[in-house]
Amino acid sequence: MPDSQHVYLAWLLCAFVPWARAVPEASKKPKAKAPPTVAATVAREGIKANNSETKIVENAVITLPDIVTTREVIKDQEDATTSPLKRKKYSALREAQGMAIRRWGVNWRSSVMYTFLVEVMETGEANGMSRIYPLCVTKLIFEDRQQLVDSYAKWLSRIKELDLLDAPSLKPMVDGKQLCDALEAQNGPWVKKALDSLIEWQLQNPDETDTDRAIEEVKRRKKEFGPFWCFVILLPGGTTNLDSSNRPPYTIDFGISSSLENGRIWCQVLESDNLDDDSDSRN
Repeated sequence: MPDSQHVYLAWLLCAFVPWARAVPEASKKPKAKAPPTVAATVAREGIKANNSETKIVENAVITLPDIVTTREVIKDQEDATTSPLKRKKYSALREAQGMAIRRWGVNWRSSVMYTFLVEVMETGEANGMSRIYPLCVTKLIFEDRQQLVDSYAKWLSRIKELDLLDAPSLKPMVDGKQLCDALEAQNGPWVKKALDSLIEWQLQNPDETDTDRAIEEVKRRKKEFGPFWCFVILLPGGTTNLDSSNRPPYTIDFGISSSLENGRIWCQVLESDNLDDDSDSRN
């Protein structure tokens, strides 16, 4: 049974269905951030919705096209099976649907309900029909809407079957520090990409609990996260005989300490864990 807050949000979003397709006025300033949706503006200025409510309305409008597309993808998908090929498709489907739900955020149920209401409203009006329908047209609209209801019911049942109702709360099996230690790299933008890839792997392998295998998966895909940068300190006189024990790769850091003032700094984009042994290209 939904609590009073969910009931309130349902009615709130229902009230803003007519503004789903309204296009906000573009900012005249160059490189200005995207303006809020019309629905969110009406919520904030019209009924004085608080920040949390306004954000839910905004997110519902923004995620609408993605939700429609994601629901369409699952229409003709077959159920899970023991066939290796179909199991692979099943894993890919679980990953795609799970990552989509994570994009929609913790209030994804409200966003899905909003999309459903918008599609119901728009069904039967694509051809500019009058609001007063002949009986035969009314029957066709009813059938179209019933098909839409059935489609949403099947989709949501499949999401439940895939155990994705709580996908936004899924946490990576290892944290950023563990990944940095495993790859011998400092924290940086690559970590978020690596953790996202780990979530994708976990969605494909819901029964997997081995953290070592999780780290190996990140190592396997590390080139997808962008190049690793490092500093190699060239000592005065151009000394480059730094062995693997004293030249670990690091994420680039532009804050050069005073202890390096007497040395020369060289930067290289790394495609692997360690530097090339060829020192000629560094001079």
